[in-house]
Amino acid sequence: MFYVLINLAVEQCAYGFLCSREVLFLLILSENQLSPVVLLLEGSVVSSAHQHM
Repeated sequence: MFYVLINLAVEQCAYGFLCSREVLFLLILSENQLSPVVLLLEGSVVSSAHQHM
């Protein structure tokens, strides 16, 4: 379930449909289960957020 939510959130963020704050919120919710994956996704979300700005 968390995997699906994060995958959708990151995909939508890449297309600029979703606010990075919401993506980070989903990552924080699932951080306990997926800490290594979360770190990787946080890096990609931050870099994509900088590109949109």
